[in-house]
Amino acid sequence: MKLLAAGCLVLGLAPFQCASEPPPPLAREDAPAEALMLLAAEFDKDGDSEARLRTLRFVCARYPKSRFAAEADVTLSELGAGGCEAAQANAAASASAAASVTAPSASAEASAPAAPSASAKVP
Repeated sequence: MKLLAAGCLVLGLAPFQCASEPPPPLAREDAPAEALMLLAAEFDKDGDSEARLRTLRFVCARYPKSRFAAEADVTLSELGAGGCEAAQANAAASASAAASVTAPSASAEASAPAAPSASAKVP
């Protein structure tokens, strides 16, 4: 009976034990965003400000919930580059522009001359 009660207690607490997303300051695994911030620092050290800005914007766009996105936001704002909101808006605009590029239409393919077949005789 005690074993059954203990089992019910453990199963009853299971949802409370499930992992949830920690707040950004407490996040433990930020390896990609952290590596990108280190890369941005290297670009800054080398004097490549354009690469630094692109890297910081990428951190904002790709890892918006990362604790490093907040750091990138502050740095971008200090540099007068608009911060993470501007970077995310630019990323969304780029994605929609890429999606609007389409393959040739069926009517354009229909009007194009057909390629000769392999069995066609060549004089």
